[in-house]
Amino acid sequence: MNKVGIIILNFNSTKYLRITLDSILKAKTDTAYSIGVIDNGSRDEERNACEELIENLQKANPEREIRFFDAEKNLGFSGGNNVVIRHFLTDEEITHICLLNSDVVV
Repeated sequence: MNKVGIIILNFNSTKYLRITLDSILKAKTDTAYSIGVIDNGSRDEERNACEELIENLQKANPEREIRFFDAEKNLGFSGGNNVVIRHFLTDEEITHICLLNSDVVV
């Protein structure tokens, strides 16, 4: 079975990230997917809000895989995405990786 790994990089944009994640979770699809959100060095309050958002969405959507990653510092676009890509490469079901900005509506 094919599964898509969706990576979203967050940098001080949790307000928009919430909209993006809601749009993904509401999208109608038969494709399995896992979401990895990496906070890429946001201010503490933003990082905490991002982590709390992911935890709450995971609890509310237990059938979905939604995981928070903390870069602790800004690794740049490629560096931040690579953290989650390395994680997704350990999942043999993931056959495709999708990079989304934190302000995309699906």
